[in-house]
Order: sequence, then structure tokens, then C-alpha cells
Amino acid sequence: FNPSEDVEHDSAAFKSNDMEKAICYPKGDPDAIYIRKSDIELLQPEKCLNDTIIDFYINYLKNKLPSDKQDRFHFFNCFFFAKLAGLSRNDTSIACDGKAAFQRVSTWGRKVNLFKTDYIFIPINYSLHWSLIVICHPAEVMTCYRDEETKGSPKEACILHMDSRKGIHQDLHNVFQSYLCEEWKERHNNVRDDVSPKFLDLPFVPLELPQQQNAYDCGIFLLHYVERFLEQAPINFNRSMISKFSYWFPPPDAPLKRSHIQKLLIGMNLFTYQLISCVHFLLFTLVFFYFLGDITKFDFYFKILNFIVCV
Repeated sequence: FNPSEDVEHDSAAFKSNDMEKAICYPKGDPDAIYIRKSDIELLQPEKCLNDTIIDFYINYLKNKLPSDKQDRFHFFNCFFFAKLAGLSRNDTSIACDGKAAFQRVSTWGRKVNLFKTDYIFIPINYSLHWSLIVICHPAEVMTCYRDEETKGSPKEACILHMDSRKGIHQDLHNVFQSYLCEEWKERHNNVRDDVSPKFLDLPFVPLELPQQQNAYDCGIFLLHYVERFLEQAPINFNRSMISKFSYWFPPPDAPLKRSHIQKLLIGMNLFTYQLISCVHFLLFTLVFFYFLGDITKFDFYFKILNFIVCV
């Protein structure tokens, strides 16, 4: 990871709690995330993470993937589920009408064919709690969807629900089954057969995973689940592998992520601040040698500055 390639920084803004932006990640991305000082403070113990920190770290994990593997995964941001489910600040009930839900997010999947990915990650936030949905091999819905047909198959379509406080987020299966069905029909509008039964039979699997022991670590556990899954995710996944999840997600690792993410963001901040200081020094040096008339040294420092700016 090279902070100079991925981060922009507003050093003056970073000193203010009311700043518009401090750290921009990744640099140059139209969907870049702006992390404020107040966001970073949520990484202190006993505080709940917000969508900014969740989206930042998921993007960071995505960008760490080898380029030849990135197409296997798709990551929706934290606002996708709220839009899909029709959630609002005053109404936290989930709207399950498939067509209406799809219309609310129909533009979100246009840049990528979800059915050509192996795994789709969706952060869930409602009722003051975070959990994670992972949709595995969505294209396989159309080839085998009954239990007897998938037995022994190396690749199986299913929806995994990873929740560090099981029972808070319930009745999610219809939302995602219906969404995938409408997404498929949008891309295959010449299909005559009714595909709805295949998607409604898509297995929804709540996983037995390490649980948080407090009321504030749900966001940390969500990020822990994403990171461990990315590290272990096989090319072909099926439900027989679920028994190995206790090995995938060792409980002691999750709380350590607070300090890890905090150090990561502070490191980005310090690196960029030092880079800005270096640029200021070079500009001052250029002006100095320009007025001295020392063209040789002026050209030398100009090349250094040009190299840093280009990088």
C-alpha cells in the first residue's frame, strides 16, 4: 500500500472538527470517501463505527486485492441496503416488494454484471446495528437451486448472513432473493420462463460466528468478517465449507481492528502532511535559486518537484 497513490489530504481541514473533508480515499475516484477527524474518533474504544469508516476500510481491503482477482468480488457501499429496503430515518421497516426495491437501486449495478462475480458484499445497517450479507456465486441460481441438485456440487449459489448479535437483523432473505431475481430479469428480458421460484429457493444461511460481547463492536465485527472472508474465499464455494468458518474467524482478532484502522488512517495523514511539507520546501528552493540565477540547481530541484507531483 502506497499512501501517496491513494490519498489526498486537506491539512487545514483536518485540524477542525467541522471540516468538510480531511482524507480522501482513494485519490481521483469519483466515489472517493472523505474521512473527517470526527470519523476517526469513532475508532476509540466503546464507540460505534459509522458508514464512513465501514466504507473506507472495505474499499481499502478491495484495493489490496491482486488486480487479477478483483473482478471476482463486488462491494456495495453502506447506502445500498437502506435504498434497496426503502429505509428512512423515521421508518426502519423493510419494504420487500421486489420490483419496487429493484427500481430504487436499478442504477447501482449497471457498471458491473453481478452474475459474473463470485461474491457480492453488502453491509447492513438498521435498528442501530451492523451485519453483513455475502451472496455467493449468484449465476449458479439458474443451474442448480434445489438441495438435492446442489449436493456434492463444488460451486453453489447461496446467501450468507454474518451477524455478531444474531436475532437483531431478521427476515432479510426475501429482500435479497427478490432483488437478485429482478436484476436477472433486467439483464435477460427475453427469458420467457418464470425464474422467480429459482431465486425464492436460493438458500439463506445465517452463520454461527464469533459474537460481540458488548453493544458497540458490531461494525468492527462486520469489517473482521469481510477481511477474513476475502483472505480465505475459495474459487468454488458451497455450504459444506461452512463447518470450517470457526477457523476462518478467530474471535480474538476482531477488537484489534480498531487500533489497526486508526493507525492506518493516522499513517495516511502523516505521510501526506510530510509530502505537502516537502513540496513547500521545494517551491521555496526553486524561488531562491531562480533569483540567484543558478539555472543548474533550479533545473535540478524542478525535476525533483515534477517527479513528486507526477507520482
